Amino acid sequence: MEPRAGDPPPRRTWRVALHGVQRRAVCRLRRVPRRRGALRETSPDRVGHRLRRIRSAPLLPRVGGRRRAARERPADPGVSLLEALRDLPSLLHPRHPGRFAHPRPAGAGAPGAAGRRHREHPRRVVAPPGSVDATARGDARQSRRAHPQRAGADPCRGGRDRRAVARPGSLPRPARLPPVARRSPVAARRRRRALPRPRHARAGDLRPLPPRAPGGDRGYGRLTCTIDPAALLDRRLDNGLRVLLLADHRLPLVAIDVWYHVGSRHDPPGRTGLAHLFEHMLFQGSANVGPNEHFARVQQVGGVANGSTWYDRTNYYETLPAGALELGLWLESDRMGFLLEALDQDKLELQRGVVSNERRQRVDNQPYGAASERLNELLYPDGHPYGWPVIGRMEDIQAATLEDTRSFFATHYAPRNATLALVGDFEPAVALEAVGRYFGDLPEQADGAVDLEARLPGVDVQRPARRNAPEHALLVDEVATARVSLAWSVDGYASELWFSSQIVAAVLAEGKASRLEQRLVRQLELATSVNAYVLPTECCATFAITASARPDVCAERVRAAIEEVIEELRRDGCEPSEVERVLACARADHRWALQTIQARADAIARDATYLDDPTHLASFEQRLAEAAGEARLRSALREIDPQAAVGVSVVPKSADPGTRGAST
Repeated sequence: MEPRAGDPPPRRTWRVALHGVQRRAVCRLRRVPRRRGALRETSPDRVGHRLRRIRSAPLLPRVGGRRRAARERPADPGVSLLEALRDLPSLLHPRHPGRFAHPRPAGAGAPGAAGRRHREHPRRVVAPPGSVDATARGDARQSRRAHPQRAGADPCRGGRDRRAVARPGSLPRPARLPPVARRSPVAARRRRRALPRPRHARAGDLRPLPPRAPGGDRGYGRLTCTIDPAALLDRRLDNGLRVLLLADHRLPLVAIDVWYHVGSRHDPPGRTGLAHLFEHMLFQGSANVGPNEHFARVQQVGGVANGSTWYDRTNYYETLPAGALELGLWLESDRMGFLLEALDQDKLELQRGVVSNERRQRVDNQPYGAASERLNELLYPDGHPYGWPVIGRMEDIQAATLEDTRSFFATHYAPRNATLALVGDFEPAVALEAVGRYFGDLPEQADGAVDLEARLPGVDVQRPARRNAPEHALLVDEVATARVSLAWSVDGYASELWFSSQIVAAVLAEGKASRLEQRLVRQLELATSVNAYVLPTECCATFAITASARPDVCAERVRAAIEEVIEELRRDGCEPSEVERVLACARADHRWALQTIQARADAIARDATYLDDPTHLASFEQRLAEAAGEARLRSALREIDPQAAVGVSVVPKSADPGTRGAST
């Protein structure tokens, strides 16, 4: 039977056995008319390019089609599998066939009868290396000039075979691709029937889950939520430096964290911010390291480094490749023992300007920036070291002298006041030997040190007494909406009251299901956000609640709503479902926070500095669960009495003075 115009094109199929897997590759192309009568070959994914697994004999070509027998249109027996695969790149890249396909020499294959819509794909012939045809493959300019759109039959112009005439002296054009009939519903159904049907899973295909691990998970990348006290190596050098080593061979990294037990609460009177200023000075070079060379050396090996200052400590840390461990130890030991030689007035003036700009950016020119400073001034009595800001006051920063920085370093930056934590891919014995080599010769105390008790006479750093009446301050600032903050003082980090206060703060304002979120944000629509937190400070801690009001909502309404929710919680207590939700979230947050080696190094150094117990991390979740008892929670709720709170309200200047709220 002769093929008729409009019939689907023949489908050429190669059945092959490759590495024991029977596969059949079916390739089709389609030509669709473009504007101005031009033709375009569509990408194979649009025309049904498929790679199917079948069971068949090796390399047996055939031709199939609708109402068409293989014996009537036999396949070219000379087409091998290798030649067919060589044609595949040209099919995948029809817009630039010259870059991937060998050009077809003149006279190779019959073009077919004139006017016939469907023709067999011509057989391609490999051109010998160095020939003109082979050279044409690498010429992108000739490939674009010989685009297949300019050759072949055009069904929009009568179907006549119009061949593009090559210019004199030009390279041969690549072989044109055959036109293929458009898709039809019948052809689509035939292709769907030819696809292999998905096999339903049988009972034998299901594999049981691995047994549950003792820790509660199934071993799929278990979160590191604790440490093994037996794996933590705790040593102290002769000069007083405490060394903590925790090996972790999962990644070829090492974290170095040096904690100095000095923070803003150790600032001398009239020199607030000196601890933070001195943190900046430690990156300005030492006896053997130039200014900013610390960062440069760390970054050259692909590491990161930084430092931070808090109320009770200052720490400096690096995360380095495991092979650069000794580089980090040398850098830290050099500035611990040989910094005074490099301190000068120029470096002090440079960092004084940096810190002054930092304060302007974070406090003075920051919306609501002065609220936290005013809150601490109300919460802690005069002279209490938690009453002044960590960054310091601007007048004290400008008044700091070079002699102040030298005395501060000699007193606090000594091995006896430092803890070195190493976590990562190292052998503990080898790392301990390297630590002794770089830090063991440093003196226990630098020359010119002054006793800390003599510098801060009569300063009480413990928790202030409970107030008998609330105290509230009003600040007018260039802000768009009001913000209300309430605060109380509780016991310090890791105490029983501190753990219970953490749970109460989460019940009040953690998550969409918390009480303040439900009442102020969703029901009354007075605030856009609510936050509650307990600071992890050493001597005593700050329990604070902050709410940002919606536009046109006065601060007094927000404050009254917060106090109403607190009174209800104090009267009724925490619901068991609330406590269960908070404990689940706290365990998850605790585990996720310890996934990096730097976080674990920071945690064990913190517990060694504050609690003298670097293994406290192993019992953190247990102590948190014990704090969820009803009696412990009642004790924490008694501390957050609205009648004993201090508060600060920040209101916009454009607000009506009558609706701002009065200071009590």
